Amino acid sequence: MSRLSVLLRRLCTLTALPVAIAGSLAGCTNGPARNDYVVFFQRDSVTLDPTDLEVIREAADAAHRRDIHHLVVSGSAGRYGDPYVLKELADTRAKAVATMLQQDGIPAQDITMGAFAPTQLEASRVALRRVTIQLDPR
Repeated sequence: MSRLSVLLRRLCTLTALPVAIAGSLAGCTNGPARNDYVVFFQRDSVTLDPTDLEVIREAADAAHRRDIHHLVVSGSAGRYGDPYVLKELADTRAKAVATMLQQDGIPAQDITMGAFAPTQLEASRVALRRVTIQLDPR
């Protein structure tokens, strides 16, 4: 009988552990509000796919819900190649995102086009093919 009680105690401890971990992690969702939303593009593309549209919609919904009236949209196209072409590509991507924000109910006067300056950590080719939407709660 003592072996059975030891086994039951160990079993109860092992089953209680996942419940305790899940309970402590549940509080993690109540952190600070998200201010940055990132839209990734395919190489040399300015086309928004369904995932991109959902990210833009989430940013617009958050701005409405939090009553934010200043959004900064910054595009990036890469580091290598003709700087003029890369700037045009980044600007076109940012304009596409800004247009969708407007279609999702964000007034044009609430959107500012910003410049994107990548850091050393953002040197990957994928990270540079993006537009960032930053909600500025001011």
